[in-house]
Amino acid sequence: MNKESWLVAVGAGRWQVPGIKAARMAGLNVIAVDAESNAQGFHHANRFVEADIRNSSAVIAAISEAGIRPDGAIAFCNEAGMLTTAEIRKHFELPCTGIEVTKALTNKGIQRAKWTEANVPGPKWVVVRLDSEVPPALEKIGGTVIFKPVDSAG
Repeated sequence: MNKESWLVAVGAGRWQVPGIKAARMAGLNVIAVDAESNAQGFHHANRFVEADIRNSSAVIAAISEAGIRPDGAIAFCNEAGMLTTAEIRKHFELPCTGIEVTKALTNKGIQRAKWTEANVPGPKWVVVRLDSEVPPALEKIGGTVIFKPVDSAG
C-alpha cells in the first residue's frame, strides 16, 4: 500500500512558490505554512495553515492538527523558517543535520565564531547587543565597517 508523501513548506511567500510547485510536480503533497493569510504559495499547495513560521511549537501543532505525518520539511529560500524546519524534523523524527548545525547556518555570529576557531580567513568581526558596545567594537575593528543583524538577511 502506497502512503501519501507529505512535505512541509515552511514559508509560502512569492520566493517559496517555485519550490512548492517543484515539489508538487515531483509527486509530493505539500502543506504550506505561513503567517500571511494570502500567501502566494497557499494557491499551489495541497493544504495550508496560517502560523508564524518563527514559532516552531505553533507550526508543529498546526501540522499535527491537520492530521499530517510529514516525510520531509524544508524552508525554500527562507532563512527565517530554517530553525522551525529543523524543529519539525526533530519532532517527527525525520532526517536532519540537527538544531545546533541549523543555528550555525543561520546565525552570523555563530558562523563567524566557528570560522575563526577553524582559522578560516575573513574580515575582523564582533557581535554587539547594546548601543554602548558599538564604540569599542568600532575601535577594535577599525576602518570601514558593515553592520548586519546576526539572524536575518538584512
